[in-house]
Amino acid sequence: MDDDRTILELVREYLTEVGYRVEVVDNGMQALEKIKNQPYAIVFTDIKMPDIDGLELLSAIKDTAPRRR
Repeated sequence: MDDDRTILELVREYLTEVGYRVEVVDNGMQALEKIKNQPYAIVFTDIKMPDIDGLELLSAIKDTAPRRR
């Protein structure tokens, strides 16, 4: 998750090319909504974002998403 669309697309393209299934969103609130509805193994996030910063997002994910083992 990154609020810079160019960086977001470059990372998405690279990870897809090397075999990962990737979903991208433009902001932290969109990411949190996706995570509430579906588990993800890894979250990449920008630290500085307009609506919710990356550290707040990671904290919200920890509080919201069930732990997978």
